[in-house]
Amino acid sequence: MLPNKKKAGILGKVRSRLSFRPMVYGYANARVRAMRPSLVARRQYEDLLKVHTNAAVAEYLSHTSYRNDFGSMPPKITDEERVELAISRNFARTAQKILRIAPTESKATLKAILSRYDVHNLKAVLLSKKLGKNIEEMRRLLVPAGDTSQKELEQIFNAGNADELYASIRGTEFGAKFLSSASIKRLPRAQIKLLFQNPSDEGKLELFLSSLDIYYYEMAASAVGAGEKDASIILGLLRSEADVKNITTAMRLKRGGADKKTGLEHFVGGGSRA
Repeated sequence: MLPNKKKAGILGKVRSRLSFRPMVYGYANARVRAMRPSLVARRQYEDLLKVHTNAAVAEYLSHTSYRNDFGSMPPKITDEERVELAISRNFARTAQKILRIAPTESKATLKAILSRYDVHNLKAVLLSKKLGKNIEEMRRLLVPAGDTSQKELEQIFNAGNADELYASIRGTEFGAKFLSSASIKRLPRAQIKLLFQNPSDEGKLELFLSSLDIYYYEMAASAVGAGEKDASIILGLLRSEADVKNITTAMRLKRGGADKKTGLEHFVGGGSRA
């Protein structure tokens, strides 16, 4: 027989574990459910399908929960770009709100998943530099839902040479972790700087960009706690995303005439076909 004091201690631990998730996640779940009315309803999608121009789509959405996201638009952009920018702003604000209200135990997983937008934004900056776009054109491509701030991304964009570009990427939290990861080891620092100096080297650029994707999927999967109740669901979503990424990569490389060995270098791990 256990002493009463020890028995009470064990029962207390069991009771706290049984009630822990509802208590911790109840508030966050309630806040997220309260955000559901902000989603575009099926009826509204049907209305959008009936309009014939991008201007009409923008006008319709500006009278929905997206109304504030259409404010302060850059001059001289198309209606399609207005819609894309408003949706991007709305998603970024929603993602950051969910991150703020999420329980501490889930923040690392959420931040890891949202880092896909650090990948997206860094790619947008590098490709904008390569294509000779101006800073305003580059800003329209950003989805500010990751950790890297717009100021940091603009510093990367404004880097004057390869050394400055490398240092500005490494100066961000995401960039420092990426450049120190195993995902980029196949491209030594000297080669990365050479690539930044000569971005017209399509092969090396593709390898660098695919390394970003590889890093994201490895990091996001490792951030999911093994003991989390929803771990299998999150990992399943990541596997599906990795499959989609690999399929689209294979199709793009096939169109470019890449051989099998080159193609395998660009595939991300963690998919069901890995």
